[in-house]
Amino acid sequence: MEVRACNQSRTACSLGFGVVDGSAEIISSSPTAATVAIDLNYQVGRSYSHILNGQEFRQEVPADIQALQGSQQISKRIEVAYGEVAHIQLPYGVDVAVCAQKQNASEIVLDRSVCQAF
Repeated sequence: MEVRACNQSRTACSLGFGVVDGSAEIISSSPTAATVAIDLNYQVGRSYSHILNGQEFRQEVPADIQALQGSQQISKRIEVAYGEVAHIQLPYGVDVAVCAQKQNASEIVLDRSVCQAF
């Protein structure tokens, strides 16, 4: 994803490409919420590339524009009420949303619409 940071008057901006990778695991639950272990790796740099169907796609901030650089690792436990969305804010406006849904024994397929209101 493209990220940017601008000065207060928005007359100059630095650009970068951000990638968030990680995992979430429910480590305990109660009748109303789940405790989730979150491990995230967030990297921002001048370029980003990925391979799709054997073809490499690359994006790069032009050389004449200041590029953002950085990385951050986040490991935390959060409690998420069922059907609610918890947010983890990362630099440059990136938001990671986490939602937990309690599954009833009679449900074969989860109702994913419960977690879409964010």
